Amino acid sequence: MNCEKIAKALIYHIERVDCMRYPVKAHPSDLLKRPFYGLAIFLNDPIAKYDPKLKTKIDNFFHIYKEKLYNGYYKAIEKKQKFKETLVIILAVIFLFVLIFFLNIHFPYLGVAIVFPPLFLISFFIAKFLHYEFEKAGNHVAPLIDSEIKEMTQNLINYLKQFFKENNINPSNYPLHLRHNDYEGLRYEKKGKNKYIAYVVVE
Repeated sequence: MNCEKIAKALIYHIERVDCMRYPVKAHPSDLLKRPFYGLAIFLNDPIAKYDPKLKTKIDNFFHIYKEKLYNGYYKAIEKKQKFKETLVIILAVIFLFVLIFFLNIHFPYLGVAIVFPPLFLISFFIAKFLHYEFEKAGNHVAPLIDSEIKEMTQNLINYLKQFFKENNINPSNYPLHLRHNDYEGLRYEKKGKNKYIAYVVVE
């Protein structure tokens, strides 16, 4: 059993769930200092091997949250607005593919060089647009189910605390980056607005 991987996986999920509370952050991995660590967790999550029941509980929570998020959000906005948002993305993608097609016919090599910068920019703005939409959706729904999100976060924190205690692990080596400071069993250090560094207190 690799205790370090399990501890980091638990911390990652705690930070993910905490980011779902208001104010919502679209990509919880932004809070992590370890680039691409989030992707590694999804590809090979140590919790699934260590405690399959806990992993199932986490997955079910994310599924339920996603349903409440999108159902609650899209029922609250006009269909016209949703149509406009979808249309912008579709038109941008169509325009890009048409541009690539014609440039590759006349300038096979130059076309790729010319298209790559606008491809990157369009992809960037679409990603930012979807990021903004996710935040807007989350901030509409999150306050309505804040107690559920907080409870799940607290349960994971309690589990992490027990894990540290059973395996004699020093919590000071595993800081949590959170957006809220109302959980029990943690020692907080202020970092910035809606940003806290917290450490598990093992009694």
